[in-house]
Amino acid sequence: LGDVYKRQINIGIIQNCQAASIGDNSKDMVGGICGVNLGVIIDCEINNSTVTGRDNVGGIAAENFGLIHNTKLGPVRILSTGRNAGAIAGYNGRFSGHEGRVAVEKTESLDGGAVNVSGNINVGGLIGKNEGMLTAPSFGKAVFRGFVNGTENVGGIVGENSADLSSFDNRSVIAAGNGNAGGIIGKNTGSYSVSNCDNYGTVTAVSGYAGGILGMYQHA
Repeated sequence: LGDVYKRQINIGIIQNCQAASIGDNSKDMVGGICGVNLGVIIDCEINNSTVTGRDNVGGIAAENFGLIHNTKLGPVRILSTGRNAGAIAGYNGRFSGHEGRVAVEKTESLDGGAVNVSGNINVGGLIGKNEGMLTAPSFGKAVFRGFVNGTENVGGIVGENSADLSSFDNRSVIAAGNGNAGGIIGKNTGSYSVSNCDNYGTVTAVSGYAGGILGMYQHA
């Protein structure tokens, strides 16, 4: 990684910022606001931006081990040539006692209509690979609209998931080349529940598995 990418680590509070266009397809850990989040990112927006990278590419953070709260998505392109790509975070999970949480607080905040996430493996409308917390509004469901396409493990909300998930609607177009395409989750790994989620989008796979909610359920 180049030094500019190594230094983009947040351990404080970032609020009311707009993500910039950044990256190229030879770089890992590229995020519109920061590369790695160990702090708090609140009320930030990604709008009319393109974020490009290889592994772990996210519109807000490449990797999230802190809190990302109330992100607003406008027209945006996330382009990854490797693993883990999402409009909010490429990877959301655990690291050295930290657990990432992405909290959606407004039902309309994800309803941008022109979000395009494209990658290879683990491609999600919001998160590429999720091993942390992804929560919807307590008073309703979060709705995601856009286009999500990749080779394998492609989901309207999460590409590959290892956590409970509830109260998300997908109204986007999902396409996978080698399967595991799901309206909500491309591949669900482990004994984790998916509840109160609906898919109203189109889900296709050239080969392999495709499903309205899950592309593949792999019990641990």
